[in-house]
Order: sequence, then structure tokens, then C-alpha cells
Amino acid sequence: MRDIEELVADRLALGRKARALPVDWDTVSFQHHSTSRAQVHIADIASTSTCDLAGQSSGSIVAQNCTAANESKSKRKHMHWPDNHDDAVEISRNMLVDPDVDFDEDLRAKEWDVIVIGAGVVGGAIARHLSRYSFSVLVLEKSSDVAQGASKANSGIVHGGYDEEHGTVKSKVCYAGNRMFGPLNAELNFGFRETGALVIAFASSASDPNEARAADEASLKELKRLLANGTKNGVQRLEIIGKERVLELEPHINPNVIGALHCPTVGITSPYEFCIALFENAVHNGVTLLLDHEVTDIQRSHPGNGNGIGHGTRPSGNTFSQDLADAMRELNIPIKARQRHPELDDMITPDQAHGVDKMLSGPVFSQNADHEGFVVHTSRDEGAEYGFRCRIVINCAGLASGDVARMVGEPGFRIEPRKGEYILLDRTQAEAAKQVLFPLPDKRLGKGILVSQTYHGNLLLGPTSREMSEQMSNKEVLKMILRNARRTTTHFDPSEAITSYTGLRAKSSTKDFIVALHPACANFINVAGIDSPGLTASPAIAVMVEDILRSSCAAVLDADAWKVKPTFSGERRAIIKKKTEEWDGKVDDPRGMQFNVICRCERVSEAEIVDAIHRPLPCVSTDAVKRRTRAGMGRCQGTFCEPRVAGVVARELGVPSERVPRRGRGSSLLPNRRVTVQDMRELEKLADETEAAEKPRL
Repeated sequence: MRDIEELVADRLALGRKARALPVDWDTVSFQHHSTSRAQVHIADIASTSTCDLAGQSSGSIVAQNCTAANESKSKRKHMHWPDNHDDAVEISRNMLVDPDVDFDEDLRAKEWDVIVIGAGVVGGAIARHLSRYSFSVLVLEKSSDVAQGASKANSGIVHGGYDEEHGTVKSKVCYAGNRMFGPLNAELNFGFRETGALVIAFASSASDPNEARAADEASLKELKRLLANGTKNGVQRLEIIGKERVLELEPHINPNVIGALHCPTVGITSPYEFCIALFENAVHNGVTLLLDHEVTDIQRSHPGNGNGIGHGTRPSGNTFSQDLADAMRELNIPIKARQRHPELDDMITPDQAHGVDKMLSGPVFSQNADHEGFVVHTSRDEGAEYGFRCRIVINCAGLASGDVARMVGEPGFRIEPRKGEYILLDRTQAEAAKQVLFPLPDKRLGKGILVSQTYHGNLLLGPTSREMSEQMSNKEVLKMILRNARRTTTHFDPSEAITSYTGLRAKSSTKDFIVALHPACANFINVAGIDSPGLTASPAIAVMVEDILRSSCAAVLDADAWKVKPTFSGERRAIIKKKTEEWDGKVDDPRGMQFNVICRCERVSEAEIVDAIHRPLPCVSTDAVKRRTRAGMGRCQGTFCEPRVAGVVARELGVPSERVPRRGRGSSLLPNRRVTVQDMRELEKLADETEAAEKPRL
């Protein structure tokens, strides 16, 4: 396998060469029509290959209604999968109205080259990266939107690469991924900026001078270790700086600082906006994405007696097993001629025999029996004749990646989730930190409780790093976050918190990223155990996966599959329009959607929400709109704008407003989903208790 830095350099160069001409988005305008439906007009777009505002693309997507799981699937109506994306957008609208409609039949009849399981940032980076090539890619996601796992609940930090132990997979892909974010943002416009980071050593609070001196020396030694490790990992511009320089860079930091490691290449991004951008561009370039499709089983087809038969069908209620297929091969019984071998009747039940007949009457998995393939079954399979057939599976299922891997054999790892809890403060608190402020790494807290601005200017405190079995009350967790954050800086007001949230990290038992072929199954790639710095590493992981495909899966992908599509475009325009102080939009502005403010806190216009709804990805809930436009992300957390957002979604999708899903289940540490006066007082009290407890040791 080639060196990751060489691979990344090659891919970046290819991306620049393959980039199509972007649309001149200055020609885009919104207009209301008498139907009360927003129409989008784009001038002179026919000569470009980039998708238009209404989401036209060569890719396909469908979202099954979240409520469909509770309704009978036996009454499902089958409709033809559309040939163009205009119709696919209409399908996603119809799913809110008629959840019994199913468009999967055409997709199950197809043999896919690659199926990617999981639509987080890693699955998105891989799907988008592979979308430049000529083979077919299907992504299966269990949730009703992308970025619904760790990708929506993390720090949003693009890490520097100095902390990952040299020689690990993490160390190879972290800095490489870091260097890819700038070029990716130039193409996809999801929002990224380099801020730099400080890993800070503080003076010991020990009362004994010798003990304090020894502790300070140990802290400075740890900074030197991080510097040496980062240098081995190829990180550029690392340096250790003294107290005076630290306070010059961060005037509000705890004055007990004695030194810090400075990494100027650390950055911040919005992780869910990054994931959305990846999938919008992937779908535009031909990837098909199915939401609300949880993978429940994966069956393998093996090379046999030249019959090319795999598990092409799976009738409802039938359990035609891999063991039966293996037994038939060992007895040298040609499956196609089952009726000529009465001895088979003693081995199987009538239901299993019926399953064989159904399988043989269904689509043949592959006429090429020289390779192993797969049939992937999902939660939407009930009533379907067969699953989704493919040559290669890429497992990016996050917390479920261990379970998915075990569907085809023992993978040699376990996923051991860890909790990470955060407090998010209002933008008024952002001046507490210009850069990302880390304490020295802690074995119990990982990289530690950071203090950082978010990409959109809030102040973020956290995360914790806790075992799932660790019992702590919400109050204890809040005190832990505040106590550790205030050791770094006290220049923030905890009562200015606007929300809190919890994320789960998919840490593996190997303590490293797993990006490799499954040890028990050919053409099955595990991308698992992707905890921190997974967001940073995701673009480089995609390059690693391509290298595995080229080197280890060449037998099932012919040379033509690797040809770059002449229509490939890496460009994607932003949804959020940055507004100057002079922008004078207001609520219910009669001048049109560009000026009509739906969300006051974040100054989100109706035009931005309409744009998000008409993109290649479904946007059918207020939460989905929030992740794309920030409507509901502000101080009031949607109190004012959520009904207004729901009204726009209902109008644009042509559904009653009561059909528009609202917020998903929350994970806040605070008593109320939206911060109340009572919550503010509780946070102030906790902060005072924390400060009082810390003073005797200072």
C-alpha cells in the first residue's frame, strides 16, 4: 500500500484536474408565484454539469417516512424508480404523504459495484471521493437524514495530528486529513477556518515547592513529547511557547500558565454541514442514497460450480441460510438442478425448498462465479423479493460497525462506545478563546475539556470522555465540564449557555482506527472504530479506502470502472448566505424571500430555507432545516422560528404542516430542551460551587 501522504497529494491533484466549471451563482434568483410555491430560476445553466438549485443531478435519493416503520409494509405500493433527480425529489415529498409507496424495487434489481453502510462524515467522504469514478455506489443509512450519529455531536475541531501515537493508523490519516480541509472547503463551501490551537501547561497547585517543581517539569516534558510525536507525524510549524507569548495570543487564559504547544494548523468546522456538503456533491455525481434503511443482515455468495448463484432473493418469512448453501456445495449438488436430487428433500424443510425455488426464479446475483459478492438486507425488506446486491461492501456504520462486520464473520475487534458531553454558550461569550484551548492530555478525559469557538461563533466547553457504564448525575457532569473549563479560563458566564448535548464515540477495542479488509471476508472493507480525530481524518480515510479497492478488490472492478467521469464536478455552493451588518432583512419583509427573516437569532432568510429544501438531499423536518441553515440554532433554540420553518417546509413539499416532523429526541444535560431562567441560575450556582472548590488549591 502506498504512503498516505503520496496518495493524498495524488488525489488533490486529480480533484483539481477533474473539476468542472462552476455555476455563476450570481445569476440565481428567487421569485414567488401565484401558486405560493417557491420557484427557482437559474440562467444559462444548461451548458454546465453542476446541479441546479432545484437539485437536478445524475444521482438518486429517497427518504422513507420516519413513521413508515409503524405502519403495515404488506400493503406497500411499488413504483418505478425515476430516471432523473427532479422526480426523485418529488418521491421524497410523497413519502411524507404516502409512506406505503416503495421505490426500492428497481434498486434491488440492480447489481451495485459498491454499497457503503453509514451516512456519517466517513461514509460521506468515501461516497463523495468514489463518485468521481465510473462504478455504481449505493449508500444505506438507518436514520432519516445524514450526519445523525457522532457526526452531528462532536467538537467540530480539525485536529493538528500531534497527539496521535506515531505509527498508528490515526497518526497516518490525521495530519493528511487536516491538509485536505482547505481545498475541500474551497470546492464544497461547508465552512472551515484555521484558528490554531494551544495545548496548555499550568503551574502546579501543590503546596510543597519540590512537589510543585517536579509537577511543572513533568508538564513541560509532556509538551516536548507532543512536539516530538507531532514532528514524527509530519506536522508542520509546531513550537513550544512560553507564558508571555501564550498570554499575548490568548489574553483571557488562566495566568498560571507556564507554557504551551502551539499548532497553527488546527481549525474549526461545522461537522454536520460538512457531512451534508459531502453527500450533496456525491449524489450530484451519481451516488444513490437510501435513508431509513437500517442494515439487518448481509449474505455472501461464494464461487461454486460455475452456476453464479448467490442469495439473490429472500422471501418474507424464509430463512434459506448460508449453512444450507455450503452443505449443497459440499454434497456436489447443483442448485439449479435441485429437483433432480431427491436426497435434498431430506435436508431441508418445505419452507426452505420454497425459498430455493424463489431464489432461482429471482434475479441471478452474478453470472461471474469467480468472485464473492453480497446481498445486503435492510429494515425495509419486508415484502420485498430480495435485498440489495453488490460486489463490494464498505462498512462505515459507526457505533454499529462491529455488529455489521460480524454479519459476515468475526472481525477481530469490538466497538466500545464512550460518552462525550458538551455545553454550548451564546456568541457573546466567544471572546474567551480565539484559538482552540486544550489542557494537557488526560488518560481519563482523552484530549481533555477544551474551550473553543465553534465555526459560527458560539463558545463550546467539553467534551467529557466516559464509559457507558459510568454512573454520574447530569449535575455532576455539568460540574465536571465547568470545573475543567474554568481551569483554562474564567472569562465566560455559564448562565449564557443556550444548550447542551451528548455524543457517543465509536472507540474500538484495538484503540486505533480500523481501515482494512475484513479478515474473514474478501471484498468487505471495515472502516470502524472511528473516534477522535475521525472528522479530521475522514478525507484521508477515503483515500485509503480507494487504495484498498485498487490493490485488493481489483478482481471485481474492471479497469473502466476507474475512469474519471467527464461530468464529475467537485463544486457545491453554500446554503448559508453570510450577511453584513448592513443587511436589512426583517420578519415578514414584503420585499421577498431574500429579505424575509424566518429565524431572528441567526438571521436566516426564507430563501435559504427554500434553497435547503430543494437540494439533492431530502430536508423534510425542522431539525433537518436547522442543520442546513441554522434556523433554530440561536439563543431561543427555535421557540420563535420552529413553527415558521415547519410552515415553509409544508408549503414547499406540498404537505399539511402537521405532517412535517419536528425535533428529534434530545440528549441535553439540562432539565429543559430550551434553556430556561431556572437552568441559567443552576449553571451559575454550579460555577460558583466549582470556583469555591478550586480556590484552596490555587
